[in-house]
Amino acid sequence: MEAPILETFSAMLLIAMGIGLIALEALLFSFVVFWFGVATILVGFSSYFIEYNDGLWQLATIALIALLLLFTLRSKALERFMKSQDHEHNDNFFNTSGEGEVRNGKVYFKGTYWKIESQQLFSEGERVRVTSTEGSTAQVEKL
Repeated sequence: MEAPILETFSAMLLIAMGIGLIALEALLFSFVVFWFGVATILVGFSSYFIEYNDGLWQLATIALIALLLLFTLRSKALERFMKSQDHEHNDNFFNTSGEGEVRNGKVYFKGTYWKIESQQLFSEGERVRVTSTEGSTAQVEKL
């Protein structure tokens, strides 16, 4: 029998390396390293029952299992864990119409004071409809 090219890894070492790879995934968020960690843990546990003659066979088994898991489960995992929990947010800052309030002779709209461009007169504190904005001026009309 030939000498092994690479000494076999102990089961505990493989399990520890797998846990380390999964922990590394927490920093990367790629869902690639995670599958190699899972495969390394599986081969580590299987090393208790299967006698590997060479560490190269262990690494090849890890690579095969990881690639199978990667291609079959990665998209499902990304879909499940990376989807946004936020519901659709409709606040469009560039939408230039809405309601504002007259303050100090200007209209307060979207956190900014705009010069009023209108033929109508407005009283202090009055709620108005802003129909459009351009530059520092807002087209305003009564509600």
